[in-house]
Amino acid sequence: MTGRRRPPKGMSDEDRALWSAYAKSVRPLNEEPRPVHPRPKKSAEPPAGSPAGPVPKPVTAKAPRPESGLDHKLRRKVRRGHVSIDATIDLHGMRQSEAEAALIRFLRSSSAAGRGLVLVITGKGRSSDADGHWWESREKGVLRRLVPEILHRRDIAPLVVGFEAAAVPHGGEGAYYIRLRRKT
Repeated sequence: MTGRRRPPKGMSDEDRALWSAYAKSVRPLNEEPRPVHPRPKKSAEPPAGSPAGPVPKPVTAKAPRPESGLDHKLRRKVRRGHVSIDATIDLHGMRQSEAEAALIRFLRSSSAAGRGLVLVITGKGRSSDADGHWWESREKGVLRRLVPEILHRRDIAPLVVGFEAAAVPHGGEGAYYIRLRRKT
């Protein structure tokens, strides 16, 4: 608030005297005056060494990557069983290196054969209490995490249109639908 407050009208003389005594004892919390910063003057010319216009943002080229899902219509048709899966591979029980090699061979051969939709079964991985103690750190669901990494690799990504976790009848979280690009 700026300035001094006036006592409200309708006060008695005694109240006015009391108010005046109180108002004289009041001091601002901050005794220091506020610094006055002059605003910089806008010049018509930009400073020397700076570009004349706005600086464009750098463009980063992204490698083509498959989408993370299937389109809505295809997803519904597959889950309802109206579209058939052209091929299936089961990676259960394979070591990571074996599964990677088998998946790459499978995707290349399926793409060359003109298959459009394939199912890759990875399994969900072992539960935390199976085989071992709680203090042993073992990765769970290694193959389930490996498949998306392979699908995003530069040599495999051109073959893949999209992928997502399968419906429960086809394996749920332990399987993937992968839509392949058709060779023309």
